[in-house]
Order: sequence, then structure tokens, then C-alpha cells
Amino acid sequence: MVTVKMQRGSVRAAMTKVCNQLQDELKKVPRDDLRCKQLYRHAEEVNVKVVDLNGKILESLLLDVYYDLDQRSTQDDIDAEYNKSSEY
Repeated sequence: MVTVKMQRGSVRAAMTKVCNQLQDELKKVPRDDLRCKQLYRHAEEVNVKVVDLNGKILESLLLDVYYDLDQRSTQDDIDAEYNKSSEY
């Protein structure tokens, strides 16, 4: 799961970057609508990856708790991870 969390960190960084680029592009006068659409589509693609990785992490925690695979995973861990993924 550590690897998936590291991947999610990288993907979140990519999301932040593309959102910042989109904000900058939207502020320009005149605005390049084509560039804005490209950045928006890229943000949608990155978001799909973030959601997928969040799901994998939560699924791993749920399986750990359900099958008692990892004594360290608790409902509190699941709640914390869910809140963390929802806030982003």
C-alpha cells in the first residue's frame, strides 16, 4: 500500500500543477479557449487516476480490517483515509 500512496502523491502533484496552469490560463486576456479545454480535459484524466488510487487504498484498508490481515489497520484508519481522500 505504501507504493500506491506514493503513486497517489505524484498524481496529486500533477493535479495541482494542471489546476494551477488552468487558473493561470483563465486569467489571461485574451484567453486561449483551446488551451483551457486541453488543460481541463487533462485535469479530468488526472482526477480519474486520483479516484482510482484512493479506491485502491481504501479497499486495501478494508480488506486488512475485514480479514484481520494487519493488526494495525482499524476503522479509525479507514475513516482518516476516507477523510483525507475526500478533502483533496
